Amino acid sequence: MPGHGLLRIGEFSRASWLSVKALRAYHASGLLVPAEVDPATGYRSYTVAQLSDAAIVRRLRQVDLPLEAVRAVLDARDPEVTRKVLAEHGAVLEERLVSTQRAIDELSRAVEAPASHTPVHRRADGPAVVLACEATVAEAEWAPFLDRARGLLVEAA
Repeated sequence: MPGHGLLRIGEFSRASWLSVKALRAYHASGLLVPAEVDPATGYRSYTVAQLSDAAIVRRLRQVDLPLEAVRAVLDARDPEVTRKVLAEHGAVLEERLVSTQRAIDELSRAVEAPASHTPVHRRADGPAVVLACEATVAEAEWAPFLDRARGLLVEAA
């Protein structure tokens, strides 16, 4: 039985709106460590006070803030740090949005004119003669080899 005022992981999960799986991962990463772990059972228990940290983690992860940035916000507990982290991440999200919109626009144009947007075009060519020069060449002989090969290929063509 957890100590007085502690919530087992399931209760904490429901109260924080974080899945048990996420809580275990946040514990493993050191981001949201339980107040108590029963040594016999391994059951994790959290304090009610940790719900505020859980809410911060949940909201920041909702906008795909990387775990290290979430950790920086929690560790600093400083509104200026939070504003800076959010501004930097906001710029990343804006760029992602622009890139996603560009891809959607390109796909929409491709629906209207698929032939002009298909990167591979199929064509039928008749039989062809292929000429090649093959040799093992030392680095110092590379340029002279290319000159000789070009001459031979032009002569054969």
